[in-house]
Amino acid sequence: MKVSRQRGMRWLGVILVLGMSCAAQGALIGVQNNNYVPDIDVFFIDIAYNATTDAFTAVGWPATVDFGSGQQSIANGTYSIAITVDQNGNPGSGTLTIGGTVGSYTSGTLLVGSLVDFGFKAGTNDLFDFLFTPTGGDLQSAFSPQVGVILNAGNTAFADNFTVSFSSSSGSGVSDNFRVPEPATAALLLVGAAAPLIARRRRRA
Repeated sequence: MKVSRQRGMRWLGVILVLGMSCAAQGALIGVQNNNYVPDIDVFFIDIAYNATTDAFTAVGWPATVDFGSGQQSIANGTYSIAITVDQNGNPGSGTLTIGGTVGSYTSGTLLVGSLVDFGFKAGTNDLFDFLFTPTGGDLQSAFSPQVGVILNAGNTAFADNFTVSFSSSSGSGVSDNFRVPEPATAALLLVGAAAPLIARRRRRA
């Protein structure tokens, strides 16, 4: 039984390493909005990546927020994602900042978040997804425990390659920003995928 457990842990380690390698070669982390609220829709997004400084930015206009009873317009909205991504596509630190006022939320800062994870996939429409932990703003508690972001940047000439700079200044990007009810990390998903392999090896042992 001891040998079986050791083999199982070895397989789990291999799967985790392979998973991290795939993420560095162009893979979304897979956040999904299953009608979660609150939900903020953002339009007219421009993105830019500087391969020299590793700085990835997205700036746009938050239009509406849905708390579950219909969309409400955001006044004086501002939207910014600022993170670092190295040339292998690995994320460093970063923030999400959504400004504006809506209803009784009038401080001017709706949501601030700290980066947890980041994914990407080039295509006809270049896609990026993010997980943030809410750290401030009027809607911090409403978006806890995590904020998922799906960003469709349009065509930015991005080719799953962070060794060269790229950008979009057409304002064609859109993003969906929503509450994720349970922390969702790639490691947890990989552990789940590894469980059947470990179980089969235990049965054989």
